[in-house]
Amino acid sequence: MQQEPLSGVLLSSQQRRLWSLQQRCQDLPINGECWIRISGPIEKVRLARAIASVVSRYEVLRTRFASVPGMPFPLQVIDDPGPGRLKSAISDAVLQENGSCPERSLTGLQACLISTGSSLHSLRLIAPALCLDARSYRLLLDEIAKYYADNCPGQDTAPEPLQYADYTAGEAEFFETEAASMGRGFWRS
Repeated sequence: MQQEPLSGVLLSSQQRRLWSLQQRCQDLPINGECWIRISGPIEKVRLARAIASVVSRYEVLRTRFASVPGMPFPLQVIDDPGPGRLKSAISDAVLQENGSCPERSLTGLQACLISTGSSLHSLRLIAPALCLDARSYRLLLDEIAKYYADNCPGQDTAPEPLQYADYTAGEAEFFETEAASMGRGFWRS
């Protein structure tokens, strides 16, 4: 049986460094997470739609990492934002209620809603540490809150965001330039 070729994006220099650290020290978490306490009633389906809209907008939230034989680092593989992935994001937010999220997963954003009553909830967001840092989680929360408040996902008039895969490609291209080579020479001397 012939295996289908894998299409992906190389890791950025920051991701390669973190990947190397994670491989050397197995105790390092491979996921980052964020807990948000929510007071008051919450519309779970509306929250799930907000999360699905953000996942659809940002490739990094649909990114998984695939090892390739002979390569020292995995590739970033960006899953399609199609209905199946959005349904998955909705399921994560609604059906994982009071459930558990995977602890060690290198696959996109996971969301779990834990309700401790009708007016007290905790939203747990988990993503590979290779995808989101603390600042990214703050931006993610702002965007989820915006979509939840607007209650009209999909009608966003904001410009298309720069995707992380585009940044990574630009970084790799820059590192191949003569200017980058001269810079490396300067810092090594």
